[in-house]
Amino acid sequence: MASSNTTSILLVEEGEIAARAVMAGLERFPDLRVTWAASLAECLHTLGEGGIDVVMLDAELPDRAGLPPIDAVLAASGSAPVILRTAGLSHRRGREVERRGGLDYLAKDCIDPAAIRRVVLQALERRTQAEDARLHAQVFEHVSEGITITDARGTIISVNPAFCRITGYSPEEVIGKNPRLLSSGRQNDEFYRQMWSTLLRTGSWSGEIWNRTKSGRIYPEWLSISAVGGHGAAASHYIGVFLDLSNMKRHEETISHLAHHDALTGLPNRLLLQDRVQHAIEIARRDGSQIGLMFLDLDRFKIVNDSLGHVVGDELLKVVAERLRQALRRSDTVARLGGDEFIVMLPGFRTTGELADVAEKIAATLDKPVTLAGHTLNVGASIGIATFPRDGQDFDTLMKNADTAMYRAKQTGRNTFCFYDSRMNEQALDRLKLEEALRRALERGEFELYYQPQIALQTGEVTGVEALIRWNHPERGVISPAVFIPVAEETNLIALIGLWVLEEVCRQLVGWRAAGLTDIRVAVNVSGRQFLSPTLADTIADLLCRHRLAPSQLEIELTESTVMAEPERAIDQLKRLRDIGIQVSVDDFGTGYSSLSYLKRLPLNTIKVDRSFVRDIHTQKDNAAIVSAILGLAEALDLAIVAEGVENEAEETHLRQAGPITVQGFLYAQPMPADRLMGWLATCRNAAAPGS
Repeated sequence: MASSNTTSILLVEEGEIAARAVMAGLERFPDLRVTWAASLAECLHTLGEGGIDVVMLDAELPDRAGLPPIDAVLAASGSAPVILRTAGLSHRRGREVERRGGLDYLAKDCIDPAAIRRVVLQALERRTQAEDARLHAQVFEHVSEGITITDARGTIISVNPAFCRITGYSPEEVIGKNPRLLSSGRQNDEFYRQMWSTLLRTGSWSGEIWNRTKSGRIYPEWLSISAVGGHGAAASHYIGVFLDLSNMKRHEETISHLAHHDALTGLPNRLLLQDRVQHAIEIARRDGSQIGLMFLDLDRFKIVNDSLGHVVGDELLKVVAERLRQALRRSDTVARLGGDEFIVMLPGFRTTGELADVAEKIAATLDKPVTLAGHTLNVGASIGIATFPRDGQDFDTLMKNADTAMYRAKQTGRNTFCFYDSRMNEQALDRLKLEEALRRALERGEFELYYQPQIALQTGEVTGVEALIRWNHPERGVISPAVFIPVAEETNLIALIGLWVLEEVCRQLVGWRAAGLTDIRVAVNVSGRQFLSPTLADTIADLLCRHRLAPSQLEIELTESTVMAEPERAIDQLKRLRDIGIQVSVDDFGTGYSSLSYLKRLPLNTIKVDRSFVRDIHTQKDNAAIVSAILGLAEALDLAIVAEGVENEAEETHLRQAGPITVQGFLYAQPMPADRLMGWLATCRNAAAPGS
């Protein structure tokens, strides 16, 4: 194998003397290395091993005569040029040899080393040129970029297949024409003057340009033009190479859309929202107008997402997004931040009353039921509103204040709206501190259960107790669940706290059993998120089995709104609880919107009358009528009744006349820790019925 600086020559010569004479002469050139083959067969064998750069072939070998041996050598030599050595070659024979691939020939009696070397180098040079020409032709034919070659006057003389594929023109349709036949009309005359000025001055130009295909489609391309032979008057040709940018533009648009829009709903995301708000602020500063920014958080989305799964949750978000689009003007912007949070930006409003009207419209639109996967869902939204310039001068401040107002709306009662007030910042900071402390409360054992007795009014018998959680904050003292439970529900901590309550109640029941208190039942409040968990029934069954407790010792309390948020789902869950023997009561009854058609299907045991109806029942006719109606409904459905919040004897007397009813309230006992409850029960066991 020849090195990169050495040319390997295969000398095919029948005469040994002639062969050695040639070899001896070429030894003086270190860049040449000669191998001798005395026959055609030996020649073909050597060529088969590779490493030969040039073949010098005796045209009249004894093996065969005439052209067939040349054919065999040409076929075996690959890209190596073949030089024929012959005693004489007619003109006709020489042309025939050249047509068959012979690059050169020399007289057989030529043994001049310099002459031989010159012929060898010429053959190699022609081979290199031929390979370059072949490579250039292949590039011209197969490259994906379109290529146009023009003469010095700009007339097209050649185009490649890619040109035809991109433009739709055949070579015959464009050769002899000027490239301006591709012009789309998007660039004016000044553009082309600048292009040619640069091309003539520097010899090259490149840039983006819009052209038109034969079919009339306008497309973007990146065009590079180079002068051949020099620039200006020296140029003999111009070569234009262009790439169709249509797909790239589409990809750029897709990437830009994905970067600025929410993938699920197609709404603008935070990045695009920020850009639009900042632009609106610039306009508002110039013309003295106002901007409204609404922060929306869906009220019951987490329950839906956790109970029915992310697929249904995603579909619900799409419905919400479309409803928001329909409820707003084209000049408004609705964006999704992520999760169940949406932002609405309304530029150019005149009064806060206009914003209130829009907020009411949005709240009413989102409060309408949604049917998905066989479930009828009610979500609603809490809306916080901040305005420019009153509530903030930049995007971040407006967002923060609208968010703060949204939390106030959620605390107010959900599915409503609230305007930002500067005093809310202090309250928002306090809420944030409360959330941080709440996350650590479980780990630090700061929660405690209190128990409030429930008493059969007719007999005075203690029928059970309700477990009520309290938070013993190390700095703020005892914190009411009315303060921290809403925070726990919004931050997903409610599931962990709810599980702790169930475990603590079971542990306490075991302790009371050991102390001889075996016939007490504990009612436990369960949040909507915890109730709709598919593992709730299994979790309770496992706790009862592990602590060896009877199901009758545990009662689950649910709010009316939790049950009616997804009635069909609630029915299935209640049936599972009933199957393991757990009793269920509906708390705060009468404050929601229960459907009687659902209520009669719910496997419930008890209805708890909300304290707002018990208060002053002896003087408030409306309250008395409502309680009477609830008692009648309970009797018809064979449900027990518990009246909450009984605080004086007048209320007790009125309730006693209503019929069999269980009561709880401060008139009998306030919620108390487990150890105090034992003493209270011991005192009351043999006492007379309340009021006797």
